[in-house]
Amino acid sequence: MMPPANPPGPLAKILAAIVLALLLGLGFMFSLVLLALIPFIALAVWAWFWWKTRELRKLMREQGAGFSMGGQSMGGASMRGEVIDGEAVVIRENEASDAGESSAASDAREPRLLPRDDRKP
Repeated sequence: MMPPANPPGPLAKILAAIVLALLLGLGFMFSLVLLALIPFIALAVWAWFWWKTRELRKLMREQGAGFSMGGQSMGGASMRGEVIDGEAVVIRENEASDAGESSAASDAREPRLLPRDDRKP
């Protein structure tokens, strides 16, 4: 690419510097305004969320005040919980001998968990 035939004169350079300074000043000004507005917008969103959830917080406070386990009172209501205990036994099946696979391939499989049956026959 060839350079321009007429290089810019001193007046064009000064005018370009003034336009650049004005654009930089405007950009800085708008960034300051934006940075000043962000905390106010965040505060407004938080206040809106706080206002919308006030009923839920009140309900949770009322229900949580008398909460206890074991069939005792729970804020006027009775709660009876049932705990189910259980055990599981890991049974590793030797499928490698049936399918002709190596023992390393069968060890890589996940073990199956089956419930343990303690009932008497």
